[in-house]
Amino acid sequence: MLLKNTKPSQSFLYGSSVLMASMLAVKLIGALFKIPLTNILGETGMGYFGSAYNLYTAVYALTVTGLSTAVARMTAEQAAQGRWQDVRKLFRMATGLFLLLGLAGSAIVLAAARSFAALIDSPHSFWAVVMIAPAIFFCCLMASFRGYYEGLSNMTPTAVTQVVEVVVKLAAGLVFANLAMEAARRQFRLTGLVFGVPCQSLEAADMVAVPFGAAGAMLGVSASTLAGFLYVLLRYKLRGDAITPEQLAAAPPSAGGMLPRLLRMAVPITLGAVVLQLSALIDTVTIQNRLIGCYEKAPALLEELYGGFLREGEELHTFLYGCFTTCVTLFNLVPAFTGIFGKSALPNVTSAWTRSDRQRLRANVESVIRSTSLVAAPLACGLAFMAEPILSLLYGGLPGVIHVGAPLLSLLATASLFLALVAPANAIFQGIGRMDLPVKYLCAGALAKLLLNLILVGIPSVNILGSALSTLACYGLIALLTLNKLRNVLTVRLDFSGTLLKPLVCGLICGISSLLCWNALTKYAGNSIITLFSMAVGGVFYLISLAVFRVISPEDVFMLPNGKKIAKVLEKLRLIR
Repeated sequence: MLLKNTKPSQSFLYGSSVLMASMLAVKLIGALFKIPLTNILGETGMGYFGSAYNLYTAVYALTVTGLSTAVARMTAEQAAQGRWQDVRKLFRMATGLFLLLGLAGSAIVLAAARSFAALIDSPHSFWAVVMIAPAIFFCCLMASFRGYYEGLSNMTPTAVTQVVEVVVKLAAGLVFANLAMEAARRQFRLTGLVFGVPCQSLEAADMVAVPFGAAGAMLGVSASTLAGFLYVLLRYKLRGDAITPEQLAAAPPSAGGMLPRLLRMAVPITLGAVVLQLSALIDTVTIQNRLIGCYEKAPALLEELYGGFLREGEELHTFLYGCFTTCVTLFNLVPAFTGIFGKSALPNVTSAWTRSDRQRLRANVESVIRSTSLVAAPLACGLAFMAEPILSLLYGGLPGVIHVGAPLLSLLATASLFLALVAPANAIFQGIGRMDLPVKYLCAGALAKLLLNLILVGIPSVNILGSALSTLACYGLIALLTLNKLRNVLTVRLDFSGTLLKPLVCGLICGISSLLCWNALTKYAGNSIITLFSMAVGGVFYLISLAVFRVISPEDVFMLPNGKKIAKVLEKLRLIR
């Protein structure tokens, strides 16, 4: 018999705060994974890692995202109507579907591994792709539980699984990557060979070993998804889902017809998720091909620009793509933090829409947009203005990443602000049953990215910078279309000035003040402490600007854990209106 947890469902900001806390831990630990991994594998190794990871995220979107979101939405809808028997039935049905999808997804990745590596002109990515295949299966099994709990407005299981995953990924990924690299170096010292390939120097030996190091890191990712699934399975067995026997007895009998409805809901969400991942997949497929064409057109120009950063045996197109994927890791920080607001808001928006509660709907939607802007604006502006100092802080031993990545990161950071707004807005569309809208706008953005990648990256004087420009155009277009439609499709009037414009102005103040402080202090010295201090100064100016513009409302704070106590402190500091 399951032990029932009678804890009530969480409010939007309560759930968001739980996910935010976990996300802070995840990104901190994730940095402890990606930064040393980049130093272990170098730019080229991160190119192999990024190529495999982008295929993984595309298949993940195809097999997991849509159905998981559909499960969360239908669970929230049935719970709002008190149909608890249907809630349980939906979970059992979803678990079976996820099992089949997981098996199919892993099989697709394994079958496509060699063809995919050949398609992107990166045959050494093969082993990394193979090692990521099991992750699809375990992610699918985990997603059935996470979507179910999210629909019940309980974000804690999702938060804990994220932390479990990243801890295991850190430990296993770095250990496996190091083992592969050290085994290759030991073999080279003893025989002059690395996995059967003769090498003339230790640097050349490292380049032969790097694909296997990337594969080791990917094996760590697969191990982390297994750990996350085992945690959430054990939690369900021990604590249940908080649905009481009394609720089940009082619920109406099952209405039936849930599977067709679930699939109708999941398909457009899946398409939207796949199209969203198309941006990364388009980069994977087109960038390296176009960079090869660039080099054929103007080898002297590209050698002059980047030749000094290449190691023995390193190819220019893989090196540049590795620099780009390193910057994309930082770019993804912003939507990773803001995506939690959409995830947490979906059951609340669904409930308000189902009950035709216009006041609650407006409060939730405005809170989503304001919370997203408050987090995204300082992060995006800080990355944009402080791109070079941040890259120097994180990758001081890789001058190629700093030289190539600084202009890339400035553009990508701006694009991240647009992407950060898109994900929660899409969750709102899903909550009101308009799953078709995100697909249309994401397709428009993906088409723009594909065309601009083909054009811009192929220009020798632009080369890798074209990928960042196309990313900015892609997400800028999607955000413009999405927010405009959101304003029109909802039956409530939204305050975009207070929820979007004011946080953006505060974010610009944050980024500009950080850069001014850094420029002033580096006249005397340049080191990590100055970079961190400048970022802290930007944070202080951000908080001051929030108080000046009175951006945060007491209602937002009240929905947080211990919200009344926090509100009193913020009122004394004059940070809320």
